[in-house]
Amino acid sequence: GSFGLRASLDLLLAQPAHEVSSRVLALSARLAEGLAAAGFELMIPYAPASASGIVSCRHPAHDSARLVAALKQEKIMAAPRQG
Repeated sequence: GSFGLRASLDLLLAQPAHEVSSRVLALSARLAEGLAAAGFELMIPYAPASASGIVSCRHPAHDSARLVAALKQEKIMAAPRQG
């Protein structure tokens, strides 16, 4: 709980903010490219000028709840959304 939060904050604060931001944006770009290549629809098209660390997608042939459950088993954070 709070010990993990403290350790996470210490880790983030040890790095310059621009380095953390650059890394997060690079990872989200890589994820968006990989998802699109795997047939996922990006809910908001990836654009470097407006990118964030959040990537929303869906797959026309797969149920989002099942995908989220499979990702959770791999220790990947995801949340099913409707709409």
